[in-house]
Amino acid sequence: MLQTRSNSDGSPNPPDPIAAQLEAIAAKLESMESLKEDIAVLKQQSASRDKSSGSGSRFEEGDSSNSRFNRKPYHKIDFPAFSGGDPRGWILKAEKYFRFYNTLDEEKVDVAAIHLEGDALDLYSWLSTEQEITYWDELTHALQKHFGPPEFQNPDEYLCSIKQTGSVHEYRQEFTRRSARITNWPDHCLLGVFLNGLKEELKADVRIHKPRTVYKAMSLALEFESKLNHTRLEKKISVTPLKPDSKPFTSTPQPFTNQPKYEAKTPTRITDSEKQARFLRGECFRCGDKYGPGHRCKTGTLKSFEVDEFSEEEPVSNTAKTESIQQGSAEISLNAILGNSKPTTMKVYGMLNSTEILILIDGGSTHNFISDILVNELKLSTQLVSPFGVQIGNGDIIRCSRVCRDLSLQISDLKIVQDFYPFSIGGADLVLGIQWLATLNTVQANWKDMFMIFTLDGRKYKLQGVDSGPQKSAEFQHISFESEIAAPIPDILQPLLTSFAPLFQEPSALPPFRNHYHSIPLIPNATPPNIRPYRYPHAQKTEIERQVEALLAAGLIQPSTSPFSSPVLLVKKKDDTWRMCVDYRALNKITIADKYPIPNIDELLDELYGAMVFSKIDLRSGYYQIRVNPPDIMKTAFRTHSGHYEFKVMPFGLTNAPSTFQSAMNDLFRPYLRRFVLVFFDDILVYSPTMDQHLLHLKTTLELLTSQRFFAKISKCRFGQDQVLFLGHIISSAGVQVDQEKVESVRSWPVPTNAREALITAPVLRLPDFSKPFTVECDASSDGLGAILIQEDHTIAYFSKGLSSNNQLKSAYDRELLALVSAVQKWSHYLLGRHFLIRTDHYTLKFLLEQRVTTIEQQRLLLKLMPYDFSIIFRSGKENRGADSLS
Repeated sequence: MLQTRSNSDGSPNPPDPIAAQLEAIAAKLESMESLKEDIAVLKQQSASRDKSSGSGSRFEEGDSSNSRFNRKPYHKIDFPAFSGGDPRGWILKAEKYFRFYNTLDEEKVDVAAIHLEGDALDLYSWLSTEQEITYWDELTHALQKHFGPPEFQNPDEYLCSIKQTGSVHEYRQEFTRRSARITNWPDHCLLGVFLNGLKEELKADVRIHKPRTVYKAMSLALEFESKLNHTRLEKKISVTPLKPDSKPFTSTPQPFTNQPKYEAKTPTRITDSEKQARFLRGECFRCGDKYGPGHRCKTGTLKSFEVDEFSEEEPVSNTAKTESIQQGSAEISLNAILGNSKPTTMKVYGMLNSTEILILIDGGSTHNFISDILVNELKLSTQLVSPFGVQIGNGDIIRCSRVCRDLSLQISDLKIVQDFYPFSIGGADLVLGIQWLATLNTVQANWKDMFMIFTLDGRKYKLQGVDSGPQKSAEFQHISFESEIAAPIPDILQPLLTSFAPLFQEPSALPPFRNHYHSIPLIPNATPPNIRPYRYPHAQKTEIERQVEALLAAGLIQPSTSPFSSPVLLVKKKDDTWRMCVDYRALNKITIADKYPIPNIDELLDELYGAMVFSKIDLRSGYYQIRVNPPDIMKTAFRTHSGHYEFKVMPFGLTNAPSTFQSAMNDLFRPYLRRFVLVFFDDILVYSPTMDQHLLHLKTTLELLTSQRFFAKISKCRFGQDQVLFLGHIISSAGVQVDQEKVESVRSWPVPTNAREALITAPVLRLPDFSKPFTVECDASSDGLGAILIQEDHTIAYFSKGLSSNNQLKSAYDRELLALVSAVQKWSHYLLGRHFLIRTDHYTLKFLLEQRVTTIEQQRLLLKLMPYDFSIIFRSGKENRGADSLS
C-alpha cells in the first residue's frame, strides 16, 4: 500500500490522481487473471466433452486441429442452379449446401434466388410481387407445386396405388421413386405397401419368408422372379424343334368348325330377331356375352396373317402352326424356340376375270381378302355390309364395310367361288383364308417344296406354290374380325346405299358456305381469355404437333394472331389413340347463351305412331361440318407449346355449338320434319309404315345430306330395322318403350324391406317435363357411383354403377368427378341443350368450371362435359342422401 504524505497541521494530503489510476489498473489485472482461469477451465471441459463424443467443435479457438479456420484445404462447393423441371433433386442439393456452410435460415431464400434461372426465376419474380418469400419451406413448396409431377400432390395416396406391371427391378425403381417423398411413414407400413403391390405369383412366396425390411423383401422378390423365369424357360425349351431335313408331312385336320379353341369360320349365322334382341340387351352378336369397351370373345379370332415371299427356311408343321395361332401371345416365344419367326404361307397364280393374279393361301387369316386396288382396276361390284373391324399387328382396327360377292377364281383346274372383302394388302392380289380352307377336308401339305394336295367333290387336286424370289415379308400380323357386328342391311336397301357411297366417306375439303354459321357473341366489355398452355410430357407434345399438322393440311385450322387463347387437351380414345380438344371454359364463361329451342323428346316420340321401319343416321364429326362465322374465327384461337392457331370450322366444346347444329339440321329437313324425319342434334331418325315407303324416305334424306355435302359415319348408322335405340328409348313397331336401365339400379338393391318396390312405382319415378329445369344429384363412395335425375324434387331416374379396382384407388376428388360425368352422359338426351343444375357433396367440385385441370384423367373427364350448360352447387352429405345411398 502506498504511503500518503501529511500536512504540517497533521491533516492528510489530498488523494494523488496517479495513484488512484494505478490502483484501478491493478484491480483490472486481477480481474483478467481470474477471467483467464475461468476460460481455461471452460476450454478443458469443452475439450473433454468433444473427445468423449468423437468430434470437435467447428468453432474452437487456438491451434486445435478441428478448428474451422485451420482445417485442411478443401474444394469449393458451388450452389446448384435451377431453371425448371422436377425440383426434388435440386432441393436436396441445396439443403446439403446449407448444412455444409451453416447458412442461416433467413439467408437461404436469398442464396437460392440468386441461382434461379429461366422459368424458375420468372415464377419467383411473379410470386415476389404478390408477397415476399422469406422462408425456405415456402420457396420449395411453390417450386414443387409448379414444376413437380401432378401425382406428387398427394404422395401418400400415390405410393399406396403402386402395382407391379413389369419386372421386379422396374417395380423396385418405381417404388423407390414414389417413396422418396414420404418422410413420416414407419418401416412396417412401407413394407406392407411394397408387398401388396407385387404380382400375385410372387407375393405369396415373399410373404411366407416374413421379411422385416423393405430391402429384404426386394431381395426375395428378385430371387423368386429369377426362379420363376428359369422354370418358364425350361418349359419352353422342352418343345422339340423340327429338323431342317424333316420329310414332307401329312396333316389331317378335322373341319375347322370342330376345333375346340378356334372357330374362325364366317360370322355365325343368327336370325335378325336374335341380333336385335342381343343388341338391345347389350350383348355381343358373336358370343352372346355382355358387350363393352375392350370386349373380346372367349373363342377369339386373333390370328397371324403374313405375306411371305418364301426364302429357304425350316419347314413348320400344321400342328406347330395351329398351336402358335391358338396360343396368341405365346406365338412369338414358341416360334423363336423353333428357329422360325414367321408362320408358313404359300402363293399360287390364278385367274380372275381373265386377269392373272397372285393368290396367298394362309390359314392365319380368318377370312378372304382382295386388294382394293384390284377391285378398282377390274371395276368389281361391291355391296355395303354392316361395318366390321380388321385388327392388324400394332393393335389398330381398320374398318371395312364392303364385300365382293361370289367371285369366281380359277387356279389351274380348280374353280373357287367365294366372297372377298376389299382391303389394303401388299405382296398379293388375293388372300384365301380359313373361310375357304374350312371347306376342305384332309390336306397333305409340304411347305418346303410348296405344294398342297386335297380331295374335293371326289376329285384330287394339287396346288403348286411359286417361288417369287428373295423374301420381302409384307406383314399383316394378327388380322381378325372385330366382334362389333352391326345389324344386317336389308337387300332392298343395298343398291340405294351403294349409290350414296360418297356420303359415307371421310370429308376431303372444308364444308361449303351454307346459310348457317357458328357465331360467338360475347358479353359487352368482356376481356378476351388468354390461358397459358398446359404442361405436356414429351410424347404428348409430339402427338399434338402431329394432329396440328393434320388439321392444317386439311384446312380446318390456320395460324392465328388473335388476342384470344385457350389451352388444348389430349384425351385417350377407346382404341388407345389420342383426340386433341380445346379447353374453352374461359371463353364459354363470357359467351352469351343461344336460346334456340331444343326439341322436346316426348313430342318427337309422339310422331312415331304407326311407323314399322326405321333407319338411324349418325353424322361424321358433325361439328366440323359447320363453318365458323368469319368475324368470330379469332375467338376460337388455341395455343400449344409450339404455336397459336384458330378454327375455321366449329370446334368441339363451345357452349352454343349444339344449338347451332340443331338449327342447321332443322332448316335442312324442315319440309319433312315430323312427316318421316326426326332430328335431335346429330342423330337423324327416318321412319316409315312400310319398307317400300321407307326406301323413298331414305333416298330423300340421303339426297338432302349429299346436296349440302354432309357426311355420315356408316359404322354408327342402322338401316331398315324394325327396332332401334333412339334417345334412350327402344323404338319399334310395337311402340316406344322406356329403357329399363333407368330403374334397374334401384330394382337390384339388396334391401331387406319393401322399400325397393316402393321406390320404382309411379309416384316415385315420374315422366320428365321438358318445360322445367333438371337437377342432377351425384355421389361417389370407395365402391361405386350413384346419381338421381330430379325435377322439382320429383325423381325422374336413378343411376348406380360399381367402381373397378383401378377406380377404387383414385382420390375422392377423381371419384366424385367420375360420378358427375357418368351421370351427365347417362342422361345426355335430357340435358343436352338445356341449362341444368348439378348438386354434389364434394366442395371442391363446386369450382370445376374455374379450376385448372392437372392430370390426364381429369382432362379426359372434363372434355366430356364441354357440350353441356350447367352450374354446380355444393350440398352437404346429409342433404344428398339419395345419391349417397346409390353409391
